[in-house]
Amino acid sequence: YYDGANRAANGKSGSWKDFAAEDTIPAGTGFIMQSNVSAWNYFPSCNETKQNVVANKELVTTLNEHPAEVASNQGWNLVGNPWQCFYNIHMLNFTAPITVWNPDNNTYVAYSITDDDYAIRPNEAFFVQCPDAEHNTIGFPTQGRQLNAVILSQNAVAPAEPAANLRQLVD
Repeated sequence: YYDGANRAANGKSGSWKDFAAEDTIPAGTGFIMQSNVSAWNYFPSCNETKQNVVANKELVTTLNEHPAEVASNQGWNLVGNPWQCFYNIHMLNFTAPITVWNPDNNTYVAYSITDDDYAIRPNEAFFVQCPDAEHNTIGFPTQGRQLNAVILSQNAVAPAEPAANLRQLVD
């Protein structure tokens, strides 16, 4: 899992931690899973309170502020898509950009909630920065669920040419 408090205190190195074997990963928490064999992985629900996969309500994750002296180190949270389907980022109850790992080129890509068309994959985690104590939640209303990654553009303006629309994540 990602330790945002460590990032705030020490910068970007050493922020990945291991869950203990007996830990239960809280719903909405982002994490990396690695397997040394090709196999099916099952994630059983402990009881009905953990079965938000079929919930018919907005799922909300609380973000941690993690104050830091350097603004680029504060408030980082790794959030997991709580739905077992694709999720349209335009429907998130959140205004800051999300940052997603791109396995095709081994780098992170930042997406604007208002400008970019992106569907969070099932089980995909993404980084966000907690803006402040008053805006410390990210909500996933049911309307954002969808069966595939196709996003019909929400923008009234045609997108710029790809070469002119490049963004970089700078730390």
